[in-house]
Amino acid sequence: MNRNEIVVGATAASVAVVAAQDDRPSINARELLELHRTALVIGLNGSAIEQMVIEYAGSGDEGNGFEISVTPSSVVIDDLLIETADSEYYEMEPGTYRYKVSKGSMDLSSLLEEMCDLALTVGGHSGYEDNEGGYGSLTFTMATGELKLVHNDYASKVETTEHDFGSGLLVDAGIQPDPSLLTGDAYGGGPDGQAAH
Repeated sequence: MNRNEIVVGATAASVAVVAAQDDRPSINARELLELHRTALVIGLNGSAIEQMVIEYAGSGDEGNGFEISVTPSSVVIDDLLIETADSEYYEMEPGTYRYKVSKGSMDLSSLLEEMCDLALTVGGHSGYEDNEGGYGSLTFTMATGELKLVHNDYASKVETTEHDFGSGLLVDAGIQPDPSLLTGDAYGGGPDGQAAH
């Protein structure tokens, strides 16, 4: 199992990304993740939320969705809207992907799911659900603004056992086998292998 972690702390650069949002034609995945994180810190300031964990899993080219848990568990996030960026994903040139952004808002669950997808992209785990797949979690800690992605890849384990039976027990012992062992004579039969009466 491969385990990878990416930790990104809330920085003044996050706020700069938000401030520059209207002046930028597009941003990359890491910048959009920073923008969303800053929106969470600002939007949830003063709330009872201490931590949110988004868990994901998938294999065989299928993602199994996200499960979100909140600490304390008494907090309900279903109707919370966070002012952040609406984004449109596009390929700027082959292999280079960007997001066009505009001001908007998202419900908290959708925002957390998008942040998890972005963290997987930034962490190099985009397409984690392909083949054997993988699973993991993204944790957002309100007090510090820290995001932490812990990702695990499923891996098939192959064990190889090799058995070498040599040239045969008699040859290994230096004994030449009797050719009659290969005919019916060895079993009490005649030369044609038929049993004698």
